[in-house]
Amino acid sequence: MATRLVPGLGRESIVGSIGENQSMALDIDYSRSLRTSDQLAGLIRAVVLAAPVDESRALEWKKGYSDLTSAEASFAIGRAILGFANRMPGVAATQFEGAAYVVIGAEPGLLLGQSVPDSANVVNAIGRYCGQGFPLWDGRAVSVDGTTVFIVTVEPPRAGDRIALLQKDFQPAKGSLVKAGTVFVRQPGATERATKEELESLQDRLLDGSRRDAHYSEIRATIDSIIGAARRWADTMLGMLSATSRRRSAWSEQDLAEWVDTDSGVEQGAQLQLFHASVRRIRLLTTESGILAAVGHVEQFVSHERDAWSLIAGKVPFTDANQTKAAAQIFEVRGAAETLEEVAVAFLAR
Repeated sequence: MATRLVPGLGRESIVGSIGENQSMALDIDYSRSLRTSDQLAGLIRAVVLAAPVDESRALEWKKGYSDLTSAEASFAIGRAILGFANRMPGVAATQFEGAAYVVIGAEPGLLLGQSVPDSANVVNAIGRYCGQGFPLWDGRAVSVDGTTVFIVTVEPPRAGDRIALLQKDFQPAKGSLVKAGTVFVRQPGATERATKEELESLQDRLLDGSRRDAHYSEIRATIDSIIGAARRWADTMLGMLSATSRRRSAWSEQDLAEWVDTDSGVEQGAQLQLFHASVRRIRLLTTESGILAAVGHVEQFVSHERDAWSLIAGKVPFTDANQTKAAAQIFEVRGAAETLEEVAVAFLAR
């Protein structure tokens, strides 16, 4: 059985015992993205102990380059970044929470190392081919047992992302010119030019973002209506409660009948209708449990059958204790509306 020493790892990696087309699972946790130096060092070790066929839609490795800023190196790394950026979000999310990695200076059985020049020079060199600002990526030198390896982390693709294009022509030493505007996609273990079907999928990804944005806009507007109506209801109720406290008695049926026809009464009725219609609407727009729970909390307090209206309408005795309960209901509405706003902001920022 052939063996190959893995430099710097203090053990031997059995390479000859598996065929070139036989996969051995990479020894790494795919369920989370790798961000710290220790986590990335673990990825490098896993690559060295991997099989040649263990490259995936989220991982590519390269032996290394004499000059990381050369056209050859910059194009190869830039092409890998573009391929990872052009994955579909659902597919990408199955590994490393959607992130992807290019490991330069290590491969199965070998920890070779990579000389890393000034980071600004590396970013500029690679950016000539993959672009600046999009896709989002970061390069970092990571040390494993005294050997430096360069790792590029590519951020997860999202619905609404534009198609990542090659930004600069590249002429390889052998073969035809690779023109700017070429679209690369990541396949399991390889980065290739996009097919017609893959280009159509990437167009759908872009449109999915527009549809998502429109849906989020409708959710945002509906929640704004709920919050606004709840706050105006609370303001009006607080005014009526203050008037009740000054007169030290409940409103008579005639008083309430006359108030309903005033501008304030008409507005209060309209706000209640808007509130309940918006609550029904939000339940059709989303199944997000946090939002629905917060909406239900507001709805629980906006009710004419509860403390404030009961005191104003004379359904309960006019006492200091009942006044306190009525005021508490009104302030609970305000607090619940603020909570809904916070939950909605967090959800819509995803």
